[in-house]
Amino acid sequence: MNPTVIAILAVIVGGALTALQGPTTPGCPPPSPRPSTRP
Repeated sequence: MNPTVIAILAVIVGGALTALQGPTTPGCPPPSPRPSTRP
């Protein structure tokens, strides 16, 4: 197996483990407790 396939598999497995750990939407930041308003 070439390193590219191994890297792709690592990303897929890592994403699957992250999805199993918590109901998080991939590609979206976690909801902030307060609106981020810059002064």
